Amino acid sequence: MGIDYYQFENRNDLINQLEKEKKKPIILFDKTDFPKNYYLLKIEGNNINEVVGIISENPFMPNCLVVNDIVLLGFNSEAVFIHGGIVYRVHKSNSCFYEFIRLEQYILAIFEIDAVCIDLNGKKIWDYYAGGIIEQYCADDTNLYLIVDDKKVKISIASGEKTFV
Repeated sequence: MGIDYYQFENRNDLINQLEKEKKKPIILFDKTDFPKNYYLLKIEGNNINEVVGIISENPFMPNCLVVNDIVLLGFNSEAVFIHGGIVYRVHKSNSCFYEFIRLEQYILAIFEIDAVCIDLNGKKIWDYYAGGIIEQYCADDTNLYLIVDDKKVKISIASGEKTFV
């Protein structure tokens, strides 16, 4: 599996490069106030051959994860799922995307103030609004552990049940 990232100075440079690709590209988002926040991702592997243009509205580089034949992209305040060249599921948050955590049976999408658990087909299992900034996080195959405003939260991966520890 290969994921190549290319960064461009402006929208025109990104669009020009996308036009050179042999297949129809997917373009995600529309504008940014940051220079050099124009990305082209080429994702190639077993049954995957995607070209995606991303315009990032914050200074974070997009995050890409491939599970089976699904491409997951995290950027801005979204987690986007692409299958067969089609965006088929989008999770939107009110905060910045941090990263995906791949577990054996699930995927966690971690944002600045919330977390979402998704099965391997992209179906949302649960989501958790932290009510404050997620300062630290880690996960194992059974629990997600968060520190929010100096409070420790444990969330069951399978059920979404929350306990404060």
